[in-house]
Amino acid sequence: MKVSPKTGSMREHEFFVSQEHCVDFEGISLLSTPHLLWEMEHCALDLLHESLDQEELSLGVHLDIEHRSLATELDHVIITAKVVHREGPLVTFHIIAESNGKCLAQGIHKRRVVHKANLLARLESRRISSMNNQ
Repeated sequence: MKVSPKTGSMREHEFFVSQEHCVDFEGISLLSTPHLLWEMEHCALDLLHESLDQEELSLGVHLDIEHRSLATELDHVIITAKVVHREGPLVTFHIIAESNGKCLAQGIHKRRVVHKANLLARLESRRISSMNNQ
């Protein structure tokens, strides 16, 4: 890593809920949980990405989120990711999503920093092993 993200570092991400983010519930368009989780994970990813070298990337390794409230189409959602712990290549974030003054979801997300070349080599090894076992 260029500079390891400091505990307390934060990033904010905002979006407006659009139809493609929603599921239909009795004629009401509600923000889907999978899309909310995607937005929350990417907020942490963007914060960590600022610290990575070109030959590194990060992988999500843990996600523990409580979905507490609903958002509807056109609602403005604000997500905040905050680094709460670092240990070697593992970075832990507290993430919260809010809309209309209420907490939509909050929880913990962990990402592991890895070297791209090492990951690609492991994936290639698995691919070859899988082909040999067919």
